[in-house]
Amino acid sequence: MKSALWAAAAAVLTMGQAPEAPDADDWEFGEDPSRKLTVAMARYDGGQALIVQCVDGELKTMISGLPATTRRLRVIEWERADGRRDRQSWFPEGGPGSTVFGTYTPARAARFFKGGGQLTLRSAGGDPASMEASFDLPPASANLDRVLTACGRPLQDERDSLPRTPFEVDWDEAAAEPRPGRGRSVGVAEISCIVRQERFRECRVDYARPPRAGRDAARQLEGDRLQQPDPAAEGTVSYMNIETFEDIIAM
Repeated sequence: MKSALWAAAAAVLTMGQAPEAPDADDWEFGEDPSRKLTVAMARYDGGQALIVQCVDGELKTMISGLPATTRRLRVIEWERADGRRDRQSWFPEGGPGSTVFGTYTPARAARFFKGGGQLTLRSAGGDPASMEASFDLPPASANLDRVLTACGRPLQDERDSLPRTPFEVDWDEAAAEPRPGRGRSVGVAEISCIVRQERFRECRVDYARPPRAGRDAARQLEGDRLQQPDPAAEGTVSYMNIETFEDIIAM
């Protein structure tokens, strides 16, 4: 099952929406101004693809063609030929059974794609549907940078070099269900904090729409103690996505 996002990205590159013929060493690139859509993609012989797209300010980084899993979250260990490593959480777009996976940290993942060389992915221990895949990344990344820029994300971030906090959020399915008194979404923010002495420090808003969204949340997180104290968390970076909703007042 392919997600609508993956299908839309592929359509921009194949259906005449002015896709460019990039340098052979760069990512494919296309855009559809009428849909505020910009996309960079690297496609592979086995039907797999790496996709980074910006849709009206929302950044999505996806991998298509991975083995499906029944889990709501798949933890993947990344390793590049230059020795760089990362550990990221990916969710099946469209729900369990999908072979298209997205991430809650799209900017960090997209920047990890830059620089060329081989990228190897391995599912972390405990996944009943274990998987391993390798991709030869395009050596050039000018077109990938265009997508990051279109979505207001930096091309470099010093926090990318920090390891991720070594525990995963227990995503509660019920938390995503509509709640009484909650109206439409009025703001989204991506926040990162560095763990120091079992507390969140140096919390900042990495991206927000509208621009002021997330400022209060970042201030409130500053100094909060970890719910799962772990000595291995010292000096790591933790990412949180915050969405705010307008309240519905019953009359």
